[in-house]
Amino acid sequence: MSGTIPTPRELKDMDNGSIALLCQDLRERILQVCAKNGGHLASNLGIVETTVALHRVFDLKKDRLIFDVGHQCYAHKLLTGREEAFSTLRQLGGISGFPNRFESEYDPLCEGHCGTSISSALGFAEADRRLKRDNWTIALAGDGAFTNGMIYEALNNCSEKKLRLIILLNDNGMSISGSVGALPRHLSAIRSSKGYLNIKNNTRTFLEHIPLIGRTLASGVRRFKNFWKKILLQPVIFDDFGVTYLGPVDGNDEEAVETILREARRREEICIVHLLTQKGKGYPQAEKDPTGYHSTGSFDADLGLPEGGKKSFSSVFGDEVCAMAEKDPTLAVITAAMTDGTGLGRFSREHGDRFFDVGIAEEHAVTFAAGLAAGGMRPVAAIYSTFLQRSYDQLIHDISLQGLDLVLAVDRAGFVAGDGLTHQGILDVPMLTTIPRSSIWSPETYAELEEALEAALRTPGVAAVRYPRGREADYDRSLWQEKGDLMVYEPDTPTDLVLISYGRVSKNLLEAAVELGARAVKLKKLWPLDLASLVPLLEGAKRVLFAEEGFRHGGLGEQLGAALMEAGAGSGLSYRVLAVEDYLPHASVEELDRLTGLDREGILRTVREMA
Repeated sequence: MSGTIPTPRELKDMDNGSIALLCQDLRERILQVCAKNGGHLASNLGIVETTVALHRVFDLKKDRLIFDVGHQCYAHKLLTGREEAFSTLRQLGGISGFPNRFESEYDPLCEGHCGTSISSALGFAEADRRLKRDNWTIALAGDGAFTNGMIYEALNNCSEKKLRLIILLNDNGMSISGSVGALPRHLSAIRSSKGYLNIKNNTRTFLEHIPLIGRTLASGVRRFKNFWKKILLQPVIFDDFGVTYLGPVDGNDEEAVETILREARRREEICIVHLLTQKGKGYPQAEKDPTGYHSTGSFDADLGLPEGGKKSFSSVFGDEVCAMAEKDPTLAVITAAMTDGTGLGRFSREHGDRFFDVGIAEEHAVTFAAGLAAGGMRPVAAIYSTFLQRSYDQLIHDISLQGLDLVLAVDRAGFVAGDGLTHQGILDVPMLTTIPRSSIWSPETYAELEEALEAALRTPGVAAVRYPRGREADYDRSLWQEKGDLMVYEPDTPTDLVLISYGRVSKNLLEAAVELGARAVKLKKLWPLDLASLVPLLEGAKRVLFAEEGFRHGGLGEQLGAALMEAGAGSGLSYRVLAVEDYLPHASVEELDRLTGLDREGILRTVREMA
């Protein structure tokens, strides 16, 4: 880098040449830290100039910048006093990879899920109006966010309002309106230029000051201009929502973005500013493969990402669902903008007529699956655990209540390294167990995943198969003995201690059981509870520890404890649940295990504390 990153105040006084060098410095810093720590690279490289322009036009300590999702906030963090800490990005105790209101006064909210920015920004702007504050609120949303229905619910409430709210549409790949094309871009370059805006504003001022007829004349000219604009450019959807549309403008041209932001600010009404940016800009590998560089682990910045092909739970799911589709011509697969993330690239190529990527619209994905199921298809929906939370109502009302069948492939279940608060998959078990006639599997190996998917396909109702991000753990599984939907480890000598778990924690549980001389039980199928198989394994037990990589309250451990007491099998037992008690920070899976006490040492410690 060429020097220290300026403060927001210093930024406002820099000349254009210095701004261009600053943008290069920001990109280099983002690239080097992402290469070392992993992170969201391509989206952050594409939004640098826009972020700089925002800080030059607004005071973002007083005004508010609301990111949609937030995985494009790295330049913002660097410009707001977090340069020194930036090397700790996504590390335990370091700064978050997403906006975090507990981290900085420049981050109004904790962001992480898609489609929320305009709703929250509208709330901020309304609060400012009612409390007579002169703050500005800016919502920055990518074109992918505009596939989420909540965006349009919010826009529907923006109509004709005089609020200090600017919505930035960061369009880095998807054309969402009819005004994108060669002619509109050419005209937009003229409309967005300083000269055009100055002439337009001066003309309006001149006309309005003509005695008696000035305002009428200005209004007539504006209507005439808008009439021909709609004929030439085709209507943009935002006009129908009653908000002013500006653009599109080159979002990687800092000066052009500043110009259009100042115009939007001058209007003092809700405006949508359409920015065209290049995802991965400045790093050729990311420019060529923005999807591959969307979210990365660590890599060599000079060589680029290593070759793929490593086996993972997601890739095994993708292969298995292809095999299932060969046998069942009614099987259809749905994902919510996560084709590659859920391992469905191969399925999309081989069974394209039965593959549906519905965009970032998890609620729609589930209700769409309901229609497929009612129409005679067998839907499989692959959704990340943290995003499945958004579909709770649809799972109840549109699938379960209707008596329809859906296989849920719940990817990223359990701890998710790096992404932190908003991305941990620790609520799906408490959520899914409340749905009548639901079934849940939590495979810990690739073989168990294949077995669970086959079983889920035969199971009526909501049949969920949850599995973690990444690869299966490497350890000696020969100690496990299969007993139906359970795997059991029996010590050499009698014991009054039983340890129970499922999924990825089973490795730590087994290692602790061997050291303690305890019986260990791994559940492959979680729900409905199989008390007929579990109760005999508790015979003679005085202490039972249930460990799970999910929330304690409403989790499987609490429900098993209640069921045992109700069945009379828990009398005299010292029963303890070791699980997640609160939202979790960004860290590695191993660090999260330690923080929650779910590592081997934590399990040993908890057992020794039990009466």
